[in-house]
Amino acid sequence: MNPLPLLLLAPFALLIPGLALLVLLRLPIGRGGCRVEVADLGLIALTLSIGFNAWLALTLSEFGWFGVSSLAVVWVALGLAAAAVAIRRRVWPFGRVVLGRWSIAAGAVLLLGAALVHRPAEYVFGVYDPGVYVNVGLAMARTGSVLVPDPELPRLAPEERSALFGNVPAPWHRSGMPFVTIQDAARGTLEAEWFHLFPAWLAIWALAGNPLWGTPTLYLGSLAAIYLLGRLLIHPAAGVAAALFLAVNVGEIWFGRYPMADLMAQTLVLTGFALLAFAAIHWSVAFAALAGVSFGLVHLAKIDIVIVPAALAGALAWQWLRGRWGRCETALLVAYLLVSAQAVVHALLFARFYTLRIVLDLLTVAGLRRLLDLRPLERANLDHPYALDQLGRLALANWWLFVLPMVGLLVSAFLLALLRGRTPWLRVPESPRLNLALAAAVVVLGFWAFFIRPISAGVPLPDEPSARAIALANRQSFVQLGWYFTPLGLAIAVAGVTGILIARPHPVLVLFALCGAVSSVLLLGQSLVNPVHFWAFRRYLPVVVPVFSLGIAFLLFSLGGGSWRARLPGVVLGGLLVGMMFWQALPILGETEYGGARRQVDALAASLPTDAVILFAWSPAAERLATPLHFAYGRTVFAVEDAALSDPGLRAAVHRWRSEGRPVLYLRERSLPPPPIAAAPVAGQVIDVPALEQPTDHLPRRWGRLRFALDQYRLDDA
Repeated sequence: MNPLPLLLLAPFALLIPGLALLVLLRLPIGRGGCRVEVADLGLIALTLSIGFNAWLALTLSEFGWFGVSSLAVVWVALGLAAAAVAIRRRVWPFGRVVLGRWSIAAGAVLLLGAALVHRPAEYVFGVYDPGVYVNVGLAMARTGSVLVPDPELPRLAPEERSALFGNVPAPWHRSGMPFVTIQDAARGTLEAEWFHLFPAWLAIWALAGNPLWGTPTLYLGSLAAIYLLGRLLIHPAAGVAAALFLAVNVGEIWFGRYPMADLMAQTLVLTGFALLAFAAIHWSVAFAALAGVSFGLVHLAKIDIVIVPAALAGALAWQWLRGRWGRCETALLVAYLLVSAQAVVHALLFARFYTLRIVLDLLTVAGLRRLLDLRPLERANLDHPYALDQLGRLALANWWLFVLPMVGLLVSAFLLALLRGRTPWLRVPESPRLNLALAAAVVVLGFWAFFIRPISAGVPLPDEPSARAIALANRQSFVQLGWYFTPLGLAIAVAGVTGILIARPHPVLVLFALCGAVSSVLLLGQSLVNPVHFWAFRRYLPVVVPVFSLGIAFLLFSLGGGSWRARLPGVVLGGLLVGMMFWQALPILGETEYGGARRQVDALAASLPTDAVILFAWSPAAERLATPLHFAYGRTVFAVEDAALSDPGLRAAVHRWRSEGRPVLYLRERSLPPPPIAAAPVAGQVIDVPALEQPTDHLPRRWGRLRFALDQYRLDDA
C-alpha cells in the first residue's frame, strides 16, 4: 500500500487544526504563559484536532460535500488564518517550548500504545455495529454524503420492490443489510443506524487508503487526554501513570483496534474534562467553550451517554445556586447546547428510524408500557414512513405523558430559583466523620457487588440460554469488570476514586470521579449489552474505564511523600499491576481479527462487473458481505430468499436488467443446496480469516477461523 497519502493526511488530521485553534483563540497552555512542555502542546493539539476534524467531516457529509477538496479548503484556510495572526503579533505563539522528563515519559507511553494497536482489526464485513460504522465511513468517502445513495431503488416497480423486500409496512428494512433502512425509496437513499460522527472520522482515513486507522488514533487521543487531565489536576507522574494503566488495559487495547463508537465517546469525554481543567486553571472562556463543544460532540457519536448531560446540569446548577456563575459557565453551556442542537437535527434528518426506535424503547419500559398507546404509531407506519410524523402521532395520542415531565421541569426550575443565593444548605462540611462514612459506604457496596451479589439467589434465572447468560452477566458485572483491571487493580481503582471524592483535590476532578462512580453503580444493575466478551465491556469504556484508571494513579501517587524513596511502594505496586494487566492482553496481540479480510473482499468485488446486479442468497455470508459490496464498492446488491426467485416480480426485474445489458449474478454459500433455478456457474471465492472466540464466562483467548465458501452463478432467465 502506498504510504504517501497517509503521510500527507496525518499532520492535518492529528495536529495542524489543533495548533491553529490554539493560536486563533490565544489559549494559555504553559506555566505562566511563557514555558510550554512539548507534551502539553502536542497532546492538546492532538485532542483538539480529533474533535474538530470529526465534526467537520460529519457536517460536510450532512450537506453531501465531504471529500478531499472540501477538507483541504478548510484546513488551508485555518492554517493561513493562524499564520496571519501569529505574524501580526510578531511573536512565537507558544512561548518557550521545552522537552522535560514528563514529556519524554508521556511520549514513551504513547509509543507503547501505538505499538499495541498498530494492527487494527480488518473489520470490513457488514452486520453488527462495527460493520455498519466502517462501511458507512467508506460510503462517505466514496459518495461525500452521510446518506448512502442507491440508484436502483427509484427504478424498481412496486411488484419488483415487493419481491425483493417483502410485503412489510413502510419504512422497509433492506434484506441482507442489517441496521440499514431505506429512508426514501423515491430518492433512493439508505440510512444506516446509529449516529455518524465516528463513521465521519473513519471516512477521513478512508481517503488515505484505510478507514481502520481511525480507531487507533482515537485510542492515542484518549491516552493524551487522560495524561493532560492527571497532569493538570494531580501531578505529571499521575498523568503518565493513568495513561499507562489505560494503555495496557486489555479491553482498551481491543477496542483500540476494533471499530466501535464507544472509544470515540471516551476520547471526547476525556477531552472535555481536560479542556474543562484548563479552563478552571486559567479562567479561560475559550477553553470552557471548547469543553462544551467536546461534551456536545459526544451526542453526535452515541445516543446513550446520559451521564454527560446529567453531570453538566448538576455542576452548572450548583454554580448558579451558589451565586458563582461567570463567563466560563456561560461559554460552556452555550457551546454545549449549540452542538447538542446539531445532534438533535442530525437525529431527525439522518438517523430518524434509529432515534425513533430508541425513543420508543425509552417510552415502553416496564413502567410505561401499560400507559402508552402505540396504535397511532402502528397506523402511521403503514403510510407515513417519516419519523417526525410517527413521533408526532404518538405524542398526540399520549400528550399527558409528554406534558407532565415538562411541567415537572418548570416547577423544579421555579423552586431552584427561590433557593438561589441561600447557600448554607449547599455547603458540604469537611468532616472526618463524613469522609469516614463515605469510605465505609463505598467499601460495603464494593464488597457486596464483588463477593455477595454474584452468588446471591436474587431473581430466578430464565431457562432460555441467551437470557440466562444476560442475567448471569448482570449479576456478575462487577466481577467481570475485575477481569479487565485484574481484581487487585479493581480494588485499587475503587479505593482511588473514593479517595478523590473524599480528598476533593479539584472540583473538575471530583466531577470526573463522580461520573465514573455513578456510571459503575448504574451498570451494576443492567449492563445494557449482550454478555459476550469483549462486547460486555464496551459500556464501561466511555466513562468508567478512564475514571478507574485515573483513580488507580491517584491512589498510588498518594501512597508516599515527596521523595522517590517514599514513593517506592506505589511505584512497585503500579509496576506489578501494569505487568498483570499486560499479561492479560498477550493472547490478543499475536493475531489480527479478520486479518486479510480486506484483500479477500477486494478480490470478491473485483470479480463482479461494476454494472452487474447481484442477487445474494440469504445466509450469514450475505449478511456480512452485501453491505460492503454496496457501501464500499458501489455494487447493486439484493439479498433474497430462495422463494423470491420464483416471484413474478423478481422475474420481471431480472428480465428488465438483462434487457438493459446488465449481467445478473447469483451468489450463494457453497454449503447451501443447489440454486432452485437454472443458473450457469461462473466462479468461486473463499473468505477465510482469523476470528477471536466470543465467550460469556471468561476473557477471549483462543483464535478460530471465519470461513465462507461462495459460488457465483450467471442468471440467463429467472
